[in-house]
Amino acid sequence: MLVHLAIGRSLVRLTILAALVTLAAGCDRVSGGARIEVTYKEAEGGREKSKDPQSFAAPAKATWCPGSGRLEVTAVREDMGFGLVLYPVDSLVAGGYPAFDPGIDTARRPGAAGVARWYTDQKLVGLQSDSGALKLARNGDRYDASFSFRLRSLDANDTTRVTGHATGLRPGVCAADSLPGTAPRQ
Repeated sequence: MLVHLAIGRSLVRLTILAALVTLAAGCDRVSGGARIEVTYKEAEGGREKSKDPQSFAAPAKATWCPGSGRLEVTAVREDMGFGLVLYPVDSLVAGGYPAFDPGIDTARRPGAAGVARWYTDQKLVGLQSDSGALKLARNGDRYDASFSFRLRSLDANDTTRVTGHATGLRPGVCAADSLPGTAPRQ
């Protein structure tokens, strides 16, 4: 009888654990389910770099900042991060967004920029777009984006080509919209 009681308790515990795992997986979908996936390749020659990551994938957060008219998309996993910013002409619409260099150019409308960062044993690597494009598609109340950028290191000594997509983006409200709109509206 004690053996049957112990087996019964174990089954109850396993059932509760399975339910919690299922609910935890469902929470990610309920909270947005947005995701970014990126592949890194060397800009010249197209071969993969051994010192750079080969890929990055993580849940993403999208925020619409109406005051400055921009969509920010960010994703962080462990010591890596990737981000996108889109500057539509008036409102967020599906279509093409040419890339610009946020370190040199004034934000163009429509326009997009991409950034990446990760840590190595010796330094923090930071890159930003200097060319490429992003295509935004509407998918019900969400957005999907596909992109291809050339990213330049902040010290201008290295470049990396990235391709990727962001899916299930449901823009939330910008908490503070703290940055003024630097891109002129046309």
